[in-house]
Amino acid sequence: MIGLRFLNHRVSVLRQVPTLDQLGDAILDDYGQPESETDTIATAVAAGIQPRGMREIAALHEAGVAVSDTRIYLQGVALRSSDAIYHNPDACPADPDLPEATYDIVGLGDAAGAGHHLQIDARLVSNPQLGYAGAAPDGDGS
Repeated sequence: MIGLRFLNHRVSVLRQVPTLDQLGDAILDDYGQPESETDTIATAVAAGIQPRGMREIAALHEAGVAVSDTRIYLQGVALRSSDAIYHNPDACPADPDLPEATYDIVGLGDAAGAGHHLQIDARLVSNPQLGYAGAAPDGDGS
């Protein structure tokens, strides 16, 4: 089991879900496709967030796989590859802490093969301090 000291950040897991009307039916757009909205499916999830070094990113790129710039370790949450991970420093006890950021999942791995923690390859897609594209979810992220 990963040491809890290593999982010093708290994150939220975001998922795109269909937008529903009052009867519980999906609202369709002009093309007949269901509209979606971001839902926070888990909050205060213990996480270890490790930005990758430039050499590691270059080595991944040379291997021809999808490039991730961050590795995130999570415990006790079920994820889909379409989910996103949101870090809100206001809801995180780490000191010093990382800035506010949203990460897209590039790859999911059961690191030990025993299901006790996930090793996620992720890409930073939103960081208000650095001016990256994208936006944090509505609300306080908790």
